[in-house]
Amino acid sequence: PNLIIFSNPNNPSGHVISNDEIIFILEAFKDILIVVDEAYYEFYGQGMIGYIEKYKNLIVTRTLSKAWGLAALRIGFLIANKHLINKLRINKTPYNLNTFSQMVGCVVLKHPERILKNVEEIVYERERLYKNLKEIEIKSNKKIEFYKSKANFIFGRSRIKDILKEVFEQNGVLARYFNDDSFRLTVGSPMENDLIVNIIENIIYSLGESYEEIVTD
Repeated sequence: PNLIIFSNPNNPSGHVISNDEIIFILEAFKDILIVVDEAYYEFYGQGMIGYIEKYKNLIVTRTLSKAWGLAALRIGFLIANKHLINKLRINKTPYNLNTFSQMVGCVVLKHPERILKNVEEIVYERERLYKNLKEIEIKSNKKIEFYKSKANFIFGRSRIKDILKEVFEQNGVLARYFNDDSFRLTVGSPMENDLIVNIIENIIYSLGESYEEIVTD
């Protein structure tokens, strides 16, 4: 391949690849560009920027759309060694980011401490939400499953996903749904997270023995 690109933490699973594993990839494909998309880096806390000088084929991308809360400004940025940056500049589209977005981005990046409190709260709620959802998974004999996440969302699977979606929408809850049996829940406020847990718990327990009949149909 000419390029290898992946997100870390991954979207939508929330799974992470360790720095050691990424280094293994960098060394195995020394002549190929490796792009690590760290859009959800702040919720994980480990990244590859410290390796850009050692590995000349490494590119790291980040965004202000997630933890920084500036999705509407569409600010993304790329970090690599000077040689790679100079090569990329040749092909970069002029004026690819408007002046206002650049100005706001430069200001907020000087004050990372302002997002730390929000990130800490989200990470705390992510772990609490995951713990509560796993308890439902265990009690339901895996009628629904949830996966450990290092992002600001939790990935789940269930054969009654369509029922979940219907009840979520009735309660004003928006989630991300995929073509198979999987879905993604964004970590919200404590009250919002409790609402999600209560909805899922009520659905699973209300189905009872009829669960097998529903998924069979």
